[in-house]
Amino acid sequence: MSKPQPKQKPCTLMVIAGVHKSDNGQVVMPGEVIEMHFPNGKYFNLLTSKLLIALLDLAGPAVVEDRAHVARIEALNWSHKDAGTIERAIRELQQTTVELTTTDGKEFVTKSGPILAHVERRHQASTREITVEFSKTFREVIDRSNYWGTLQKTSAMKMESKYALALYSFASLHANRWSPYTDWKIEDLRKRMMGDAKTLGRWQDFKRRALEPAIEEVNHLTDVHIRYEPLPLRPDGKRRRVDAVRMYVRRKTEEEMAEVKSELENGRQGRSRRRINQHERDMQRSLDFSVAVDKSLSEPLRRTLLR
Repeated sequence: MSKPQPKQKPCTLMVIAGVHKSDNGQVVMPGEVIEMHFPNGKYFNLLTSKLLIALLDLAGPAVVEDRAHVARIEALNWSHKDAGTIERAIRELQQTTVELTTTDGKEFVTKSGPILAHVERRHQASTREITVEFSKTFREVIDRSNYWGTLQKTSAMKMESKYALALYSFASLHANRWSPYTDWKIEDLRKRMMGDAKTLGRWQDFKRRALEPAIEEVNHLTDVHIRYEPLPLRPDGKRRRVDAVRMYVRRKTEEEMAEVKSELENGRQGRSRRRINQHERDMQRSLDFSVAVDKSLSEPLRRTLLR
């Protein structure tokens, strides 16, 4: 009688293979890719970030193979750009140095290099294809990855802010964890969201121009819901100088996802107004819930539920 084999721990590549086979509209993003750093301070723009998601979706589990991946320009051109613009955005993935932290089984290792090693586009009108090869560094990191986030591809592609797309990506890492919140230092959060330190260095600027609009867009278009509170708080509830935020992330209910599906099927016209209306409804629900809890529960339990 054969000895039973130990249950294999899921790794990112296994999850990528399963989702790719199911073709359910989701894209698996390795955690190391979501958390990559830009040592030169040159961040991806919105189009390049979307193209990275699209190329990972195209490659599926073959992303770790030393081979070429061919895509038709039309399949990547949901934004209705010309072929030259698409090519230039993809070449950013070849020309921008990123840092990815992985493990070799013994210790953490930081690897640096481009995401793509090779990009080629044939110019004949009949071809309209672009060929890419992922770099050795990128392939090795994904092959060793054991944590990931899952994005709804349609939601990601319809986003209009690079801050929102970055926030959605790393929120997906935390949406299924047992802890209801994660604390982030402002500087770290700004880097995660690809925010420039020169223009978004002040908390008020970062909050007004990046964080709050991004949260509204994520809550409006995706399968996760985010809210935050500035830290630290004094014992009396009043705020001191803000140097961190507490982010609460959860997956949406079926009822909420029905609203998201309806919004994604609508055109862009009127979306900003609908997003503002939804944000106001969310704020009112939160206020109503807070008042109800405050009236009916003890202080320790009230604080627990409001988290």
